[in-house]
Amino acid sequence: MESYCKNAVMMEQLLERMNQFCNSRPLSSPVSPLVLGQLCCAKFSEDGCWYRARVVDFRGKAEVKVGFVDFGNAEWTSLEHIQEMREDFACLPKAAVHCCLIGYESKAMCDGEVARAFKSLVENKKLVAIKKGDVGIFQTVVELVDTSSEQDIYIHKVISSP
Repeated sequence: MESYCKNAVMMEQLLERMNQFCNSRPLSSPVSPLVLGQLCCAKFSEDGCWYRARVVDFRGKAEVKVGFVDFGNAEWTSLEHIQEMREDFACLPKAAVHCCLIGYESKAMCDGEVARAFKSLVENKKLVAIKKGDVGIFQTVVELVDTSSEQDIYIHKVISSP
């Protein structure tokens, strides 16, 4: 718990410094050509604050879709709301990790029966997540394991069983 609190304070301080820096620069500050996956600072439309983000898509030459790496949400924004990421702003690991369950990388878990099975297996439980790989630049594939009983339960195997 102490480590979590320390990281939260460090993140709060980092975001404060980053907002001071980004707000001190003119909105027309040129940004070098952006590339897919690039880290940047992006101004969030709902609160006007600057956050750490990653470029996830482009729409024409004036708009970019960014994923906020510490919160997990994404939005389209104009290039004037993008600043280059200074090295000292990237010193902390991202706080949000967008995950998908192994075996469900390309399909949603929206089927009612599958969703109910998943919920019953994971709700209110402490699970172990094992990183199995990445899908694209913004999604981590995980295997979830319930280790609370003598026999480990691999969630993806249980919900995919007939």
